Amino acid sequence: MDSAKIGTMARSLPATVLAMALTGCSLILAPPPSVTDRISDGFTPDKLVYCFGNDCARQATIAVQPNDWQAVRALFADPDTDFKREQQNIRAAIGLLEQFAGAQAGTSKDRGGTMEFGYDLGSPQLDCYDEAINVSNFLGLLERDGLLRYHRVEAPVQRAFIAGDIIHATGVIREIASGRRYAVDSSYFDNGEDASIVLLDAWLAGWDPPELTAAVSD
Repeated sequence: MDSAKIGTMARSLPATVLAMALTGCSLILAPPPSVTDRISDGFTPDKLVYCFGNDCARQATIAVQPNDWQAVRALFADPDTDFKREQQNIRAAIGLLEQFAGAQAGTSKDRGGTMEFGYDLGSPQLDCYDEAINVSNFLGLLERDGLLRYHRVEAPVQRAFIAGDIIHATGVIREIASGRRYAVDSSYFDNGEDASIVLLDAWLAGWDPPELTAAVSD
């Protein structure tokens, strides 16, 4: 998350609960109620709330059309798969669902790393809290429809770096066989692009997509 988010996110710190964990220079924080309270196992493809506008300041009730939901299901149709392939399918499914939602919510022009490009409250942009909420709800749809064979959905987490107090949030899945947890993060990319999935420990330690790191260093 870009440092321009610090002022907004810092105001949420009093509402966060520090988890009993420390990884490198990154503190593991539970996201504030503004995030966790908007994740629901009652959402269905034909009715769910989509967040945008910074910390879910704006919301749209969207409906994934039956043909679109079938396109999501088709990603998981191959019985000859494993947990790695399922993660690839999850990445693509998040991108598809974000594309469908963006068309209805007016956020199709959302750009990855919103704060890097400037932020206008009320614009069709999403911050990392919006993304973590939406990803968690999308993952819940996949799980409840029986599409996830190798993973279970867990609560989102956020990281806070001591240097700069930068906060960033993500959705989380757990691989059933190994118990390994993975960050599912769509905030780095434009609307409709595949989400990233990376080991949660690496994400907590400050992982960024290699292509983003390369672009910054050029």
